[in-house]
Amino acid sequence: PTGNPKIHEKLQSMIETIYHQQQEQDQPQRVTLLTHSLGCIMVHHFLTTHVSQEWKERYLHAWIPVSAAFGGVPADLRSILWGDTLSIPWLRPLDVRDEQRSYETALWLLPDPHLYHDDDVNPEDNIVLQTLNRNFTSLDYLDLFNTQLADFANDGPLIYQRVKHLTQWTEWRGDNDTKTTRNSTQWRLMDPNVTVYPVYGTNVATPMRYIYNHNVQHIDEADDEEEDKVQGERLQWKKPQPKVVTSLDGDGTVPLRGLEAGNHWRFSQHPLILKSQDHVHVLSDTQLLNHVESIVRGTTHSSNINDNTQTVAQ
Repeated sequence: PTGNPKIHEKLQSMIETIYHQQQEQDQPQRVTLLTHSLGCIMVHHFLTTHVSQEWKERYLHAWIPVSAAFGGVPADLRSILWGDTLSIPWLRPLDVRDEQRSYETALWLLPDPHLYHDDDVNPEDNIVLQTLNRNFTSLDYLDLFNTQLADFANDGPLIYQRVKHLTQWTEWRGDNDTKTTRNSTQWRLMDPNVTVYPVYGTNVATPMRYIYNHNVQHIDEADDEEEDKVQGERLQWKKPQPKVVTSLDGDGTVPLRGLEAGNHWRFSQHPLILKSQDHVHVLSDTQLLNHVESIVRGTTHSSNINDNTQTVAQ
């Protein structure tokens, strides 16, 4: 939204146009929003900052966030620190890293401390990057840029400052038991106050932390000494790559804590959970396609997740 300030205006205009076209065709139906991954946090920002409740009630039928990257993802650190080729052969991480660092969305997707930092848990659980010299949490990005990323020490902080407050959070006081046992503030993703049908996969190895135990002063230091060679049909490089700590609590890209970050919302319906389905392939799952059709047609059997009455999770 900061790099493209008119994006919300365009989205609002598109929704209103579709709505009025339906009215003209004697098909009075409100609009259903279907989003995936980064698109989910974009629409969340739209719903919580740009439009009124009256507008949402008039124009929107429902929102279906699929594989939502709420609160960012630890996997995003790879693109910022080393570059992420997305498994494309004959491409070095270094070839794409500068471009990926230039994206505001790349820094917006860094793990958000509202979701990834908790003073009441084991301090090790807050670590997103481990190096020989120190560990970094989601509170340490400015230090990370300045001490580890020599080529990003100027632009990194500037971009991060522009995007770090885009996602809207609200303080959660918890129940009485929580109040007496916790020392730190808890935060919840702000409720967009629309009917929401979450969809996501689980039980797929998902990056939670990176370990870079190589003897370099900073991560960018090894760039000048990189040597490439061809082995078989793939390009290999000697620049040290990180080890990845994974968990099955996620869809291969987004950890479960992010995928279910909106499940507490007032009008959030029981999520469609597709076990062993990853972040991208969930889009071609027939259960999702059928689920979307039933929501649009108004024939879904989902119920509010807070009612504890019925679930569509598979």
